[in-house]
Amino acid sequence: MTDEEKHIQTKIYQMEMLHRKFADILNIVIIQKIDTITGKMTHVNLFTTDLTLGYEKTIDYYSLRFQIEFIFRDSKQYWGMEDFMNIKKHLSTIG
Repeated sequence: MTDEEKHIQTKIYQMEMLHRKFADILNIVIIQKIDTITGKMTHVNLFTTDLTLGYEKTIDYYSLRFQIEFIFRDSKQYWGMEDFMNIKKHLSTIG
């Protein structure tokens, strides 16, 4: 898939590949962005073992994952949540 918005060209590639150190087939999505003015290029590689996922869903799931990671980071960094942790199971009885 190729898309261009303003002067940024986005290309998305999807393929199933094997890796010699990983037993399962991998569903790989590569997002490549090219600045058509400067020629600078960047890319992101996304991997999943779910071979049924299309590139849109794979990108969506990674986006959601990073949103959750940022929420946890912010909770620890700004709201002191790192001071709270469960170290053993506690069952309370009501009654």
